[in-house]
Amino acid sequence: MTFLTLLAMIFQCDNFIDFGGFAVGPQLVTSILFIVRIAIFNSVSLHPRKEMRTIRCAFSVFLFICLISIFVNFDKIQNQDLSYFLHVSQIYIFFICSIAMSSVSRFFSESEVYRFVEIITIIQLAIGVLQYIISLGVIPRLFIINELLYNDHGEVTYYYSSFRRVLSTYQEPSFYACFLVGAFFFFLSSKVRNKKRTIIMVLSIIEIILTFSSTAYGALAIIGILYICLNATSRRGIFLAATGSVVALIMFIFFKPILNDVIFDKASSGSAAARRMWDYLSTLDFESSPIIGIGYKMSRASSLSMTVLASEGIIGFIGVICIILMILLPLLSREKRRIMGPVNISIRYACLAAFCCLFIAVPDIDISPLWLWLYILQLSVYRYRNCREA
Repeated sequence: MTFLTLLAMIFQCDNFIDFGGFAVGPQLVTSILFIVRIAIFNSVSLHPRKEMRTIRCAFSVFLFICLISIFVNFDKIQNQDLSYFLHVSQIYIFFICSIAMSSVSRFFSESEVYRFVEIITIIQLAIGVLQYIISLGVIPRLFIINELLYNDHGEVTYYYSSFRRVLSTYQEPSFYACFLVGAFFFFLSSKVRNKKRTIIMVLSIIEIILTFSSTAYGALAIIGILYICLNATSRRGIFLAATGSVVALIMFIFFKPILNDVIFDKASSGSAAARRMWDYLSTLDFESSPIIGIGYKMSRASSLSMTVLASEGIIGFIGVICIILMILLPLLSREKRRIMGPVNISIRYACLAAFCCLFIAVPDIDISPLWLWLYILQLSVYRYRNCREA
């Protein structure tokens, strides 16, 4: 059931239940069932382990700020339809489910958690290949594929558009980047050494390139620099720095038109014009209430930073920064890295990659690929706990 709960988080374009025109995907359904299973029918109950409490506390503070912003602006929010309140409840359900994941973490070894990530990544890569072949017109959009993976036929599901870009099971390439870039750094930082890992990393890089997403490219570069800085003295860090430089040079020489479309000429595109309008409106929202914002989910800019500033104000933005710091800071400490399990370290890189995508061009902190990595982070184990038990 733990694995199925994690797996369900990748199906962003699926609808499971419809409430008055607002569709609920399998992510929420499985998360709720997992919470019920652990809290009611299991003797374990909700007893999350203390090692991950800093991240949970940071999220608790942010979610409390969200409630305050809703309360302060309730006179504007009370007229919203049911879909708004379901959207609000989503992030709280995800958070409670992450606590449930932490509660059962002692039942899973590092190898099992690694295996979960490996299987889910292989599934994502395989569907990405299938989706890209379909988008090229090599095979038609088969009915069974539509119903299993893309039964949300809304205009925001780019599977049904003429995009010749890899987006796998997600609505658009930027959302897939939240998972895919994270998966690449998970396997890059992993202690596992085998051919399967190498193949997964190579396919991940190929699909990252084929997303033609500035979000994916930017997150890959930023987390790559972070990884090199934290592993500058190791062979892996030196090799990655050299490889990254060579790949960047090859892309600049032989694929400059792609880079122009995705990065250098992005500011003059229609997408950039629309994003500037979103940011302008969110800026007005922020100026109207800079401290606490105008209410969670009441404003949506082109990136997480402006969205949080408009919705939850400066206080909410500080809360998000604290969450990121709680994930990042242990990676900066040699002492902490020694007591953390290898999978826990790798998952932190994946979470940071997802947050990086959010700050570049994904404005939703309740997006499922981010919470997939957060679930796995709460599920991953610390080495010193295992040593103590032994």
